[in-house]
Amino acid sequence: MNQVTKAISPSDTPVGGRGATILVVEDSPVQTELLRRALEAASYRVITAANGAEGLAMAKAQRPAAVVSDVNMPVMDGYTMCEAMCREASFNSTPIILLTMLSNPEDLIRGLNAGADGYLTKPYDVSALVSRLAALLDNPPTRQPADERRSVEVKLAGKTHLVYADSTRMLNLLISTYENAVLQNQALVSAETALDNLNQHLEQKVQEKTAALALEIKKHADLQIRLESEQRASAEQLQETYLSTIHAISLALEKRDAYTSGHQRRASELATAIAREIGLTPHRIEGLRVSGLLYDLGKISVPADILNRTRPLNKSEIALNRAHVQNGYEILRGIEFPWPVAQIVLQHHERLDGSGYPAGLKGDAILLEARILAVADVVEAMCSHRPQRPAPGIDAALEEIAQDRGVLYDADAVDACIGLFREKGFAFALANSDNGAKQ
Repeated sequence: MNQVTKAISPSDTPVGGRGATILVVEDSPVQTELLRRALEAASYRVITAANGAEGLAMAKAQRPAAVVSDVNMPVMDGYTMCEAMCREASFNSTPIILLTMLSNPEDLIRGLNAGADGYLTKPYDVSALVSRLAALLDNPPTRQPADERRSVEVKLAGKTHLVYADSTRMLNLLISTYENAVLQNQALVSAETALDNLNQHLEQKVQEKTAALALEIKKHADLQIRLESEQRASAEQLQETYLSTIHAISLALEKRDAYTSGHQRRASELATAIAREIGLTPHRIEGLRVSGLLYDLGKISVPADILNRTRPLNKSEIALNRAHVQNGYEILRGIEFPWPVAQIVLQHHERLDGSGYPAGLKGDAILLEARILAVADVVEAMCSHRPQRPAPGIDAALEEIAQDRGVLYDADAVDACIGLFREKGFAFALANSDNGAKQ
């Protein structure tokens, strides 16, 4: 068993769940003691079990606020214990975090299907564990009914996997995956820094004893090449897992609303095409693409019957639906994206003249990416059927944005969008033959 890599003090600890009882399930006495000390330093009360069977029995008897469990254990492993707890309604809001030395995408999928809310790869940073635990205790998960937990196909490393989980649990696993990626990347950067320092020291020695150090220099050069190769491979695998999880969340959300299936993906596709026409950098375009896949994430809190209602919505229903931008922002703002994804999601219904929502922002106070996404959202929505109306079609959509060019919608984004359809033959690649108008 690997040891944890960093100790923390109570002053470093998030407020979430202070004093709560945490069940630690770990077959290594050394790891158990390290976890106990770390969690008690963060003001939690800790109880322990040596395997999954003992952990399940103790969870039923003690009713802890959260469970932190190893995966590979005798008698009953962590996955099996997690699945058993998730079958019991009394644990519907009990967060479960799995700790493991396994790092393949298949292990992440298995943890997600088992019902885990977090997944940290050993050796892990204790502060990251405590932070994830505090976040889950501040916003406990609620496992959705069986009809909400539909299977979603996810492709990882060329293989297709079925994921059985609700959108909230996928989001929690996305956060865990992203934090694991950040921590592992930091470890690789530290290793490269140490190697650079060593190379500088060796260069000084080379000046004194070139012949004697020639072999050692070669060994360290080989080590540097291997580290760089491993870093590239790790970054590619983590990126694939991260993006696949985002796509899975987007797809799971769309399954709640048959009329807008594919809406986020098509709007994201159009928004990135507009961004390329305007001349945004590849980095900003990738941030806009990710934001486009997640910008309606807040609709997870809107009842499905309102999303699919065939009559016009009343004032209270409109207000509830409009709250999805704030809800999406609250979900995403704690994730350290390399782009302002949460702000883009929050602002995509703002309008240049201040008539939008939720903050009534005007002009350049609205992020350019949000202004682009607003145009793409309107055009895609008018090309798709809704429960309350048929699809007006692409001509009506382009007339709508042209009419309010520079008033509601960004002029450059409008010009680029119209040019894409009128002059460059742009078409939505993922049109829904039943619910959308194929353009």
